[in-house]
Amino acid sequence: MKAVILAAGIASRLRPLTDTTPKCLLKVGERCLLQRAFDALLQNGFREFVIVTGYRQQQIVNFLEAHYPALEVTFIYNEKYASTNNIYSLWLTRPYVDKEDILLLDSDILFDPQIVAKLLGYGQADALALNHHTLGEEEIKVIADNDGKVLEISKTCSISRAIGESIGIEKMSAAYTEALFRELEVMITKEGLDNIFYERAFERLIPQGHSFYALDTTEYFSVELDTVNDFEQAQRLIPSINGLIFMADYDIRPLQLRILKILLAVDKVCKEHGLRYYIMAGTMLGAVRHKGFIPWDDDLDIGMPRADYDLLMSHSKEWLPKPYEAVCAENDPNYPLPFAKIQDADTTLIERMHLKYLGGIYLDVFPLDGVPQSNLKQRIHFARYEFYKRVLYFIYRDPYKHGKGPGSWLPLLCRRLFTTAGVQRSIRNVMTTYDFDKSSLVCDYDDGMRGIMPKAELGAPTPVSFEGETVWGVQDYDAYLTRKYGDYMVIPKQSGQRQHNFHYLDLDKPYSSQESSNSIL
Repeated sequence: MKAVILAAGIASRLRPLTDTTPKCLLKVGERCLLQRAFDALLQNGFREFVIVTGYRQQQIVNFLEAHYPALEVTFIYNEKYASTNNIYSLWLTRPYVDKEDILLLDSDILFDPQIVAKLLGYGQADALALNHHTLGEEEIKVIADNDGKVLEISKTCSISRAIGESIGIEKMSAAYTEALFRELEVMITKEGLDNIFYERAFERLIPQGHSFYALDTTEYFSVELDTVNDFEQAQRLIPSINGLIFMADYDIRPLQLRILKILLAVDKVCKEHGLRYYIMAGTMLGAVRHKGFIPWDDDLDIGMPRADYDLLMSHSKEWLPKPYEAVCAENDPNYPLPFAKIQDADTTLIERMHLKYLGGIYLDVFPLDGVPQSNLKQRIHFARYEFYKRVLYFIYRDPYKHGKGPGSWLPLLCRRLFTTAGVQRSIRNVMTTYDFDKSSLVCDYDDGMRGIMPKAELGAPTPVSFEGETVWGVQDYDAYLTRKYGDYMVIPKQSGQRQHNFHYLDLDKPYSSQESSNSIL
C-alpha cells in the first residue's frame, strides 16, 4: 500500500508563520508536521510515498531527501497550487496510484500513529477515520447509516445528523481508487471543478455504490492545524501528550543519521583491517524489514567475535577517525557496561538520570563469545554472568533513586564490597571461558541465555543494505530473526515500539566541554 500526502497549499490563514515556510514544515514540539506524518507511516510499515507539493516545494523536497534519503518518495509538483484546491492535487497522483490500494492524508494533521494502525487493521477495505466531538460549520462532517457506511460527507451537511468529523485520513482499495479517478477525470477535465475539496468526489461516488465506512478513532489524539491559534494550542498540548502517543520528542531522524555515520566509519575500519562484525538485533531486523532503521529506533548494534573485538578496542585510537572513539572497560575505569560503545565525541548524551555516565551518541559493540553445550552448564555459566552484571549495575546506579530507604541499601553495599575494575574483570573472565572460534554455540550475552545461537547461523559476515549503504550482517538472517523475534515482519503495536527516551541529548556540543553530568542536569 502506498501513502499519498497532499502538501501543496499556501495556508494563508497561518500567516505570518507560512510567509517563508510551507505549512507541513512548521514544527510542533521538536518535529514538523511532515516528519511526524512520515514517522507515523513508517511506524506502520509504509515504504512507498507519493507527495504532492506546491508552495515552496523545494523546501519540502530538500527536507525529505535530507531526513529520509533511503525512502522511495515520488514528488509531484502542483504548479496551479495558488488557484486550485486539494482535489486537483489528488487528481495529479493518478499516474502513480490509480487502481492501487492507498492511504490518503492531508499534511496539516497532528495525529496519533495508532489511528493509522487502526485503519489498516479495520475489516472494511474503504474506510475513513472519524472523530466524535461538538461540530461547527468548518469541519468536514460525516453522516452514516447504522452500519457506519457513509451517506454524506461535506462541510455543509446537517450538523444534527452528523456522527462526527472526518479527520482527513482515508484508506482506499484499488477498486475505490479506480472509481475515484474516473470521477475526478469528469470533474476536473470536463466540469472544471479544480478549486473545491476532494470530499465532493467522495460524495459523488456514493450513489455509484462506492462509499467509505466511518471508523471511530476518537480515543486517539488528532487535530487539524489551520490557524496560528491552532498551532499555539498544539505547542502547549505536545508536552502532555508526547509520552503517550509520540514517544520521545527529540528529532529522531538527525540522531539516526549521525549514528549511521559511526557505523560506516566502523565498517570501513573493519574492512581495512580484516575484522569480522555483524549488524545484529534491532539493526539486523531494521535492515530486513525496513531497509534501514526501525523508524522508532534510536541506536545501532553490532556484534564482533571476541578476537576481532579485542583488536578493535586495543587499536581504536589509531584506527578510528575523529570524532569517533571507543569506550569500554579495558580503556575507561569508570565505564559502567560489559560491552563497548563507539561514540561520537562531538555530541553529548546522558541515557538515564540515575546513570550519569557522560559521553556521546553511540554504536553498541557486543563481543561474541562461546557458550557450553549442556543446558546445565549453560545455566550455571549465565547465572555467574548475570550476578556480576547486576553488581555492576548497582555500583553505578544512583543509590537514592528511590529515596533513602531500603532501596538504597543494595547499591551502597555493592559499592563497599566490590570495585568496578574487579567486577569488569570477573564479567570478562566468565564471557571468555569458551572461545568463539572453537565453539559451535555462541552468544552476545546481552540477552542472557535467550541470545544463544548456533555459530553457523551467524556464518560469514554477509553484505546487507542498510539506509542505502552496504554493511555486514548475519548470514542466515531468517533463522536468527525468527529465533529472536518470532514473526519478525509483523510491525509491533505501539506499546512494543521502544525508544530510549534519552535524559539529555545534544548533537552539537562535545561531551568533553561539560565538566560533569551534573553540569547539564
